[in-house]
Amino acid sequence: MATVLKRCGCPEADWKTCPHAWVVRYRTLGGRASRQQERSFGADRREADDFALKVEHDKRARVFIDPAA
Repeated sequence: MATVLKRCGCPEADWKTCPHAWVVRYRTLGGRASRQQERSFGADRREADDFALKVEHDKRARVFIDPAA
């Protein structure tokens, strides 16, 4: 499952004004050989959420292509 998070020291209540980037963490397909990947986005969480949904949908539909490959 893809996870959307921020890696900064800002309190959660201030995330709307926080200038740090959102990060999406996800695992590639491959069973035990799967790798954890990350992709950073700007201060807009909507882009990160959309990417996380796309990754999960593509993995379930078996059409996932690793963007890092």
